[in-house]
Amino acid sequence: MAQVQRTPQHQDNRLLAALAPGDFAFLEPHLTIVDLQRGQTLYEVGETIVHTYFPHDAMVSLVTVMHDGKSVEMATFGCEGLFGLVSAFVTRQSFGRYVVQLSGTASRAELAMMHEAMAARPAIQELVLRFTEALMAQTLQTVARKPFTAWKPDAAAGSS
Repeated sequence: MAQVQRTPQHQDNRLLAALAPGDFAFLEPHLTIVDLQRGQTLYEVGETIVHTYFPHDAMVSLVTVMHDGKSVEMATFGCEGLFGLVSAFVTRQSFGRYVVQLSGTASRAELAMMHEAMAARPAIQELVLRFTEALMAQTLQTVARKPFTAWKPDAAAGSS
């Protein structure tokens, strides 16, 4: 039996799926679907970030490279969130290397447009800030080696 190829949709990303219809409609014309290949480096340390990515089924790691050449993973991004926005609010420069760990697709938007969307649509800004807060909590708890509760964008979208 032939396997049917499914076309990726923007709302395969849980954060985008959690947006109210009007907020998603605001973003949708600015989103494009891109393929991400395992091993692909999306940004190097210090590079200017120009796009925000919303992974569907891809997995991307943010790593830092140590002086001895070894790398340490600081964060992992999958279908529940986004990357390339939180670390670029002010400087627009990557503070780590973003490397695709698992091939797949993602929705992508220009960073400048995401800043505009957050200014124009408070619910988009709130969802991004909630994700940012959860990411920071996860990172801090990982450093402290404490368990954490996973953030679920579906639950955050209903509380405003």
